[in-house]
Amino acid sequence: MPISVMIVDDEPLAQEAIALRLSQHSNFNIVGFADNGNDAVLLANQLTPDVIFLDIEMPEMSGIEAAKLITKTTDSLIVFATAYQHFAVDAFRVNAVDYLLKPIDDEQFNDAISRLADKIKSRNVEAENKTLQQVLNEFESKRQTPPPKYLRRITVEDGDNRLIINVSEIESFTVAKNYLCILYQNNTYLKRGTITEMEELLDPVIFIKVSRSQIVNINVVTEKVIQEGKTFIKTKAGNLYAISRR
Repeated sequence: MPISVMIVDDEPLAQEAIALRLSQHSNFNIVGFADNGNDAVLLANQLTPDVIFLDIEMPEMSGIEAAKLITKTTDSLIVFATAYQHFAVDAFRVNAVDYLLKPIDDEQFNDAISRLADKIKSRNVEAENKTLQQVLNEFESKRQTPPPKYLRRITVEDGDNRLIINVSEIESFTVAKNYLCILYQNNTYLKRGTITEMEELLDPVIFIKVSRSQIVNINVVTEKVIQEGKTFIKTKAGNLYAISRR
């Protein structure tokens, strides 16, 4: 029997990112979408999906608030999605709860799907939702300051290993088809995503979009260089980045 899924995110591209990945798994069936917490609660009670992929940061009603209401009236399994590690996502890894860190990559998504399938087979709904309520209440009580507006750390693949690096130490992001080339400590790492998505996650005080395809860390820029009538910025590592006229 297919596992029914509802996707809740106020960003259409984020909804599509999850939907496209779910389409690769025949045992999951998407039954509904919502772009805000209020609709998520209403649809969850109407559709009673097995799983809800729920964005944390949404206007009006947050994903945290929606989850507290949904788990009181349904047996739905909650998978949080967030761009901010400040949300202590590891705290949500209890029983019925999992998380996806944006921008979502295929490996972490497939890992979450595998855990979901196992949980659905052997779940104790009453106990899991009770635990979830406790975690959400603790999280809300401890959250005294708003989450940072911009991404602080990012995960990249290094062969069979996964590295968590400080965003402030990244030199640049460059478009490579459906991927971004991340230049960090003279090494380049590939990560699926778009330059527009990444730009929204980066602090504009630190990172500047020098062209349609590149974002550079202003803290590593040492000088402006003009070569053959074109303008470049040069970094401490000696790399040149062309600045578009726009």
